[in-house]
Amino acid sequence: MSSAARNAPPMHETGPFVSLTEWDRDWSRREETYELLDGHLLMTPSESFANADAAAALLLALRPRLGPRWAVLQHFDVHVGSHGDRHTIRTPDLVVVRRDAIGRGDRRVNAHHVLLVVEILSPSMEHTDLREKRAEYATAQIPHYVVIDVRNQPTVRHLADPVGGDYRSDVGGPLVTLHLDGHDITIRADDLVL
Repeated sequence: MSSAARNAPPMHETGPFVSLTEWDRDWSRREETYELLDGHLLMTPSESFANADAAAALLLALRPRLGPRWAVLQHFDVHVGSHGDRHTIRTPDLVVVRRDAIGRGDRRVNAHHVLLVVEILSPSMEHTDLREKRAEYATAQIPHYVVIDVRNQPTVRHLADPVGGDYRSDVGGPLVTLHLDGHDITIRADDLVL
């Protein structure tokens, strides 16, 4: 076991306090996957094949529809807020961000440059994705949040119009149509499962 793995906090428990400078200099560059929750490290699980495959299928569907103004990225860090020096950085399965807001060497983006975040549910992170991240993304004023469940009966849930710590619009089912930057994009859950 590597020294980094020995020193890493257990999954789903917050670890030591980390400043944004330490995050940028060290933790965001590691092979293990972490998020920063109110200034504390949080180790996140690896994706299942089904989730990784669904994210890749959605990326391929979104990229040509949105055009060159937007970057569609997998597992790219989003700074969703802070309380003083206690920052929260999430790493959604997919993020759509203004291309002119990020540089080639950047490892994270501020939420106000984000059009859409997508989380693909896994059993161990369901509460986090449906409750905690929903509130964080809405509070950060990310206009669109899509939650995809590829387990059993595949579904897509689209949350939009953030107000305070929640979204006013919550529509879900086997398909949803997103209205993103003048583009109508329909996501069919069954298209994301092979």
